Amino acid sequence: MGKSWKSRILGMAVLAVMSFSCTKPVVVEVPPEPEEEQRIWEVTVRELDSSVGTEKIFGQLHFPKGRQGKVPLLICSHGLGGTYKDCIAYADSAATHGYAAYVFDFRGGGSKASKSDGNVLDMSIFTEAEDLEAVWETLRRESFYDASRVFLCGGSQGGLVSALVGARHPSEVRGMVLLFPAFNIPEYARMLYKDYDSVPEKVNLFGFTFGRKYADGLFEYDPYKDMRSFRNPVLILHGTADILVPVTYSEKAVSTYPNAELEKMKGQPHGFDRDGVPYAAGRAIEFLRSVK
Repeated sequence: MGKSWKSRILGMAVLAVMSFSCTKPVVVEVPPEPEEEQRIWEVTVRELDSSVGTEKIFGQLHFPKGRQGKVPLLICSHGLGGTYKDCIAYADSAATHGYAAYVFDFRGGGSKASKSDGNVLDMSIFTEAEDLEAVWETLRRESFYDASRVFLCGGSQGGLVSALVGARHPSEVRGMVLLFPAFNIPEYARMLYKDYDSVPEKVNLFGFTFGRKYADGLFEYDPYKDMRSFRNPVLILHGTADILVPVTYSEKAVSTYPNAELEKMKGQPHGFDRDGVPYAAGRAIEFLRSVK
């Protein structure tokens, strides 16, 4: 099997983990909830950083200004090559509807614009899971949110990482919104290399440099096996025109999760376009409100 074939496949894997494409705040009208959640709130933003060891994880808390009491919390995870800004549209949509929402940069996430520490050569889906756990631990020390209503949201690689962490905390994560989740990453790794020892120290493709660590544990990991342990509600949104992460991977996921719904967004590409993002943000709010 030639290197060019392998490069094309790995290139698809690289591009498949790109995350949200819209960075503008989105306010979406959705069916109202009783009391305070039916309001459209002004959003306040404050920096709230975390760390793993000596490395900083930059983050922002988006909050409905003036809302009293404990509120539900949505933690949003971007994909490879992205930053916290890629998740702002979803976070602001949630905050305008009465939810606290947190966005952050993964360490070594592959973007030069990242405000977090870390080197992309040391990054993997498992280090990103460690980052997500770390920011959640930081948020646990805050008093503003309802610990019984914590939701995870992630796109592409961020969706895979959210699913991984959700499976580790099936009773603490109340629900998940997974957007074009890159459940194909482990399979692509196995297609490219026979095992971890055959992976080079560096792989350079499409402007990204991966370290060998990215493959550490990836050959053995089966996200579908993880799914069986998560019994709380899951909403998966996936475009039918996604050629980077085909919708078939989400079809398999919805048949594996005990309590999941898949909405196929007709004609939407990977990352969703300017019409798809507002729609997805609105569907996410509908889902959050439906989970009690």
